[in-house]
Amino acid sequence: MIVHPITRQINVVDPQTGEIKKETKVLRKGLARRVINKHIGRTKTIFGWGVEEESIPVHVHQALLRVPGLRKGTGQARETSRIKPVAEHFIEAIFPHVPSVARTMIEVHRLCGCRPQDLVSMRAIDIYMTGPVWEYRPQRYKTEHRNEDDSPDLDRIVFLGPLAQEFLKPYVTLNVTNYLFSPTRSEIERNASGREKRKSPMTPSRSRRRRKRHPKRSPGDHYDVDSYHPAIRRGCEEAGTPIWFFPLPQLA
Repeated sequence: MIVHPITRQINVVDPQTGEIKKETKVLRKGLARRVINKHIGRTKTIFGWGVEEESIPVHVHQALLRVPGLRKGTGQARETSRIKPVAEHFIEAIFPHVPSVARTMIEVHRLCGCRPQDLVSMRAIDIYMTGPVWEYRPQRYKTEHRNEDDSPDLDRIVFLGPLAQEFLKPYVTLNVTNYLFSPTRSEIERNASGREKRKSPMTPSRSRRRRKRHPKRSPGDHYDVDSYHPAIRRGCEEAGTPIWFFPLPQLA
């Protein structure tokens, strides 16, 4: 595993004096301590699977379990800072550059503090709307494998307050099994917005143009994490802000 940084000596010309100096350039910083410990854990899991399949002797896995992870401050692996909440002005800066559906997803995301996979799979049938605070129980969630007895006390519940409810109400339809956030709806709104902003009139040939019956790529029935993140990334690039991932909650 890569712990020590890999460096190289390069020549740098001083723009003021023209003097050539040697500087050390870091080619690879090396893996962080937390990443190394995750790799150690994955390796133990792989060897444990090998024991279950009777592919390796049990004593090999037992010996591997005695290998400890790196402790903070005791090794030479670099430390990384904890992920902090995205600044409000960075979030709001991309709103004019993302579709309205993605903008609503971001607003609900930072209000309720759910996981991205919980957000993109949200359906009306999974939301209990009887009380002042809605309760959203995802159909599938990350840690459901730990609830082997289907205990209701271990079900994942995402609470949706009044502010989040106001964002969600326009997306709730009579078909309660539909996903709330649909790329198809986003595509329709984007095309309508493009027609409104168009300055020159449509030519007859373009107005008669029809969509392909079987396009290579068509919008899905709902967003997933792999399509939600690129929407945020494109908004950051167009707004000229640092690229952030999913907003951590403000729980308001």
